[in-house]
Amino acid sequence: FACDYKKDTTTLPLGMITAIAHQTGAALHVLNVDHNSDHFNTDTPEVNEVLHAALAVAKPEYHYAEGEDIDAAIQDFVDNNDIDWLIVAPHKHSFFERIFHKSHTKALAKSINIPLLALH
Repeated sequence: FACDYKKDTTTLPLGMITAIAHQTGAALHVLNVDHNSDHFNTDTPEVNEVLHAALAVAKPEYHYAEGEDIDAAIQDFVDNNDIDWLIVAPHKHSFFERIFHKSHTKALAKSINIPLLALH
């Protein structure tokens, strides 16, 4: 599960992710990509606690990758850790954000060579 810690994790479909992991017997890996701790702030430990508590039943492994190119960092993680499929939770963007913002989900869908599950 590629997770963005700078976004509100209370809106993420964490219950669905734990249910999928439980029903499939899959190991859950949670990945956060950051560059020079740009997205680390005083709220990050609280976000981590909420995320860890919500996913605890699935016994996930947490991973942190450094990279300016988020899509490339996720692809590298997938390639280097024998990941079978990837879960992402696309963010909703305003009209102007959609004009200027690159969709990581769309970029991953075009480049990744494993199944991609986008949970809204």
